[in-house]
Amino acid sequence: MNASGEDMHGGIDYREMRTLGLNPNDIIDFSSNILPYGPSPEVIRSLHDAAIERYPDREGYTLRAELAKHHGMTMEQILLGNGCSELIHLVATTWIGPRTKVMVFGPTFTEYSRASKIAGALRVETITRSFEKTANDMDVLDKAILHQCPDVVWICNPNNPTGHCLDSNKLATLIACHPNVNFVVDESYLDFEENSHSLIASVSNNLIVLRSMTKYYAIAGLRLGYLSCSEETMTRLKVRRVPWSVNDAAMVAGVAALNSRDYYRKALQCLRDAKIQLFQDLQQVGLKPMTSTVPYFLLPVENGRQVRDALLRDRILVRDCSSFGLENWIRIATQAQEDNAKLVESMRRLLPR
Repeated sequence: MNASGEDMHGGIDYREMRTLGLNPNDIIDFSSNILPYGPSPEVIRSLHDAAIERYPDREGYTLRAELAKHHGMTMEQILLGNGCSELIHLVATTWIGPRTKVMVFGPTFTEYSRASKIAGALRVETITRSFEKTANDMDVLDKAILHQCPDVVWICNPNNPTGHCLDSNKLATLIACHPNVNFVVDESYLDFEENSHSLIASVSNNLIVLRSMTKYYAIAGLRLGYLSCSEETMTRLKVRRVPWSVNDAAMVAGVAALNSRDYYRKALQCLRDAKIQLFQDLQQVGLKPMTSTVPYFLLPVENGRQVRDALLRDRILVRDCSSFGLENWIRIATQAQEDNAKLVESMRRLLPR
């Protein structure tokens, strides 16, 4: 929690920086799971074509057509949003009401639980996945569904903050085995997964798949996400959505990003190499980072908040994981090699002699 009692997410808290007298531009941000090399040159150039003098296309036809081609599906199955956060709340107000029982597969992104409670959920249960090992995660989830009988289940895959990824084929089978349960699968980080398989085109009446374009494509400041769902669910979502929530700059950047595959493929390989080196360097100074399938990962520490605040004095920002219920952990999102070296050196100084 921050000073106002609000739930903290990753990223720079500009109010905190002002209080501490720090310039946000001087901060090395390891707290946000965003491609650290920035957007492609094509994305940057595309912003000159944004028509800021008129209302954007409320249906986002051009971007939806590109996304449909990208995923091999129809554009009628796609709905755009002002980042996944807006879509999470839109889904919650559509599928959740005062008598709805909700299950969250955690520890995970806190916005699922928050949105469910705002929508009036009768009960929100957090089912704890295996922390060090993921082999039994699907069994844990299946048994919890059979025991708790939820109406809605939220799943982040790959998970934030652990970086664990469920097998998509097994997950699809589980969803099919529970036709009376509504599933929301958030694939915001799936583009970072090396052997990823998306459920985005697996349309069914009990499944909504969320995707983010802000992380992998490094356009977090523009806010852009999308979802897929069945025709019936789409009709219900459209009744509740805010008009013009996605601006034209975000949409033209999204199209350019999808057409910059070579840039992002090369950037992702650099990021994977940087993560391997960062893991090795942290281990060499006596730390034990948790294995993950994506560029971000958990690191056990004595006190997450204290370590975060100590690193911030070096103008290094990591994610304190107390809001996930993990007080003795921090989350680190791999950055460029030079910045990773600065983090390792700061961590070395923090370790007890």
